[in-house]
Amino acid sequence: MALFVAALVQGATGFGFGLVGLGILGVLLAEFADASVVLAVPSLALTGSMLWRLRRRVKVDRMSPLIVMSILAMPVGVLALKHARPEGLYVALSLLLAGAVVQQAVPRLAGRRWHPLWLGVPCGIFSGLLSGAFNTGGPPVVAYVTSQRFDRFRHVGVLALVFFLFNVARIINLVAFRMLTWRLVLPGLAAVPAILLGMLIGMRLLTRMSDRVLRIIVSVALFLLSVRYFYLAFF
Repeated sequence: MALFVAALVQGATGFGFGLVGLGILGVLLAEFADASVVLAVPSLALTGSMLWRLRRRVKVDRMSPLIVMSILAMPVGVLALKHARPEGLYVALSLLLAGAVVQQAVPRLAGRRWHPLWLGVPCGIFSGLLSGAFNTGGPPVVAYVTSQRFDRFRHVGVLALVFFLFNVARIINLVAFRMLTWRLVLPGLAAVPAILLGMLIGMRLLTRMSDRVLRIIVSVALFLLSVRYFYLAFF
C-alpha cells in the first residue's frame, strides 16, 4: 500500500516515489537504510515503465548539462557521505529550490526558460551529490525541469528518463557495496504489481490536469522541500 501511494504520486507529477515511499517505509521498517534499499528495484521498475509509456515525449535536448554533471558529482557525494558534514549542502540546496519557486511565482520569470548551462550545471551537481550521499537527488532535477517550461507530458517523461538513469547507477553501487541482498529485494519485487497499478492511475490523473495545475503542484512541493532542507541544516 505504501509503494502504491508513492507510485500514484509519481505517475501524476513525475516525481515523489522515493520521498513518499521512503517516508512511509522509514516508519514501518526498523532500519532506515533498509527502507532505502527496498526501494531500489521498485524504483527501477516504475521509472522504466513510465519511460516506455512516454518514450515519444522524451527529448534529451537541454538535459545534457544536468545529466553529465550529476554523473560526475555522484562519486563525490559518496565520499561526502563518509567524510563531510551535510549542513552546507542542505543550505545551498534550500536556496536553489527557493529560487526555483520564485521563478515560477513571478510571471515575467515564469514565462521564460532558464539557460541549460546556468541552471543545469548547479542542479546537476547538487543532484549527483545528493544521489551519492543520500539517494535523494530528485529535488534539483525537478527544479531544473520545471524551469524549462515543458508541457506536462514531456515534463514527466524527461523526469522518468533522468530518474531511470539514476536508479541504474544506484543499483550498480548497491551491488558493488553488497547492500542489495535478497532479504531486501524480495519485498520490493512483491510490490511491483501494486506499483504499476498506482503508476497507471497516476498517469490517468496526469491526462486530466492542465499544465498550469501541474506547475502549481510542483511549485508547492519544491517550496516544502526547500523549507525541509533548511530545517535539516540548522535543527
